[in-house]
Amino acid sequence: MDTFLELRDIDKSFPGVHAVDHVNIEVGRAEVHMLLGENGAGKSTLMKILSGAQQADSGTIIYNGRKINVPTPKRALELGIGMVYQELSLVPTLTVAENIVLGSDIAKNRLGVLDWDSIDRRANEALETLGVNFDTSKKVEELGLGKQQLVEIAKIISHEADLIILDEPTSALTEAEQEKLFNTINRLKKQDVSFIYITHKMEEVFELGDRITVLRNGKSINTLPAAEADEDQLVKMMVGRRLENQYPKEEIEPKETILEVKDLTTKKLKGISFSLRRGEILGLGGLLGAGRSELLEAIFGLREVKSGSILLDGKPLNLRSPVDAVKNNIALLTKDRHNGLVETLQVDENITMADIEEISNSGWLRLTEEEKIAEKFIKELEIATPSLDQHVKFLSGGNQQKVVLAKWLASNADVFLLHEPTRGIDVGTKVEVYNLMNDLAAEGKGIILVSSELPELLSMSDRILVLREGKIVSEHDRDDVTQEEIVANAAGASITD
Repeated sequence: MDTFLELRDIDKSFPGVHAVDHVNIEVGRAEVHMLLGENGAGKSTLMKILSGAQQADSGTIIYNGRKINVPTPKRALELGIGMVYQELSLVPTLTVAENIVLGSDIAKNRLGVLDWDSIDRRANEALETLGVNFDTSKKVEELGLGKQQLVEIAKIISHEADLIILDEPTSALTEAEQEKLFNTINRLKKQDVSFIYITHKMEEVFELGDRITVLRNGKSINTLPAAEADEDQLVKMMVGRRLENQYPKEEIEPKETILEVKDLTTKKLKGISFSLRRGEILGLGGLLGAGRSELLEAIFGLREVKSGSILLDGKPLNLRSPVDAVKNNIALLTKDRHNGLVETLQVDENITMADIEEISNSGWLRLTEEEKIAEKFIKELEIATPSLDQHVKFLSGGNQQKVVLAKWLASNADVFLLHEPTRGIDVGTKVEVYNLMNDLAAEGKGIILVSSELPELLSMSDRILVLREGKIVSEHDRDDVTQEEIVANAAGASITD
């Protein structure tokens, strides 16, 4: 395999953090090179250096046989290097077409006016390369997270890059969208396009990868062919130890009912009824658009309820807004962690955000109490931060997720609505989140879990409700259902031998 890219001795430090510690990586032409490691291992920082979003403190980049300098993302694109970031870099108020051509030489007519027909044609061609088709005149803010992810990928494809960096590209995609992306990657490989692919999903590593590099604590641990690797070996390299159980579900006897939903109807939901017991983890399965998100948001006061009722400990609730939900000890961990954070605030300020009244006195914040609470959860959740006053935007994705969890733990909530709680985090951190769920259940909390990862849903739930088109279509005990049955019920299909 011809070497197409060399990263030599790349080093990068931030205040209190040695993010990338003299890393060396080689990528071949027409190769899918998987980059693995725990959150905070240095993967995203290393790729931001390669794509021009950040500058290394030292080191050399050899690209297509020559040493290059990448001072900006624009220069990276000019060189043929494009990156799809885990945290999307789209402009929400611009259209799909405008976002796709942004940063490129935009076609103009003889009068110097933008040629919108050419722009739309280019945008549609990029989407067609991915095997998807939707209205390019729509503003990005009108799209769901999955379609926004596809727009981001189409944007890089439209620049005809020779090296494409994908950072958790499938974290918000449906299975059908993932399959289209994988087909696109394999097709572009045949055109000599190379990929660096960051993921926490092991099935993607072996389905797509040619070679694998593992980082830990900012250092290169090993590079090996995907055909010679196995999952246990890779996990051990990533976390520095063997994980005996990736889904450590504890058997906890549920107690009395804590939450009851009766005939709940919204614009999307149609007569939803169920109960949640203390100590129980209730899973919600279903395809994208089935109504799982709407159900959590209705319980949290984010959706208008047309009819039906929500009862907490037997008492009806009138949830006009999330403020009412928080006052009634209901917590929502959103699918997009950034909706639960204020990134310009410090770690301690984010952790105590939902508990601000409890640590205030006559309108004055008790700073000592805030620090005490923040330190407690930083220790318990092993949040990697150099200090309490570190701004959240500088933390890795997994540690940001832990901060959101810490915020709701600090609020002393009784009902936890967890929407994709392990999205975009590494296998070691996932186990920590699962153990946290076990602890909450053991304390008598009620948990509703929405997860698109079926092994997670089946392993961590006590019961599973499957939604389709805004209705509950089936209910299962976790020991009496298979992944195939969940998918069949979600899709309205039947299983044949």
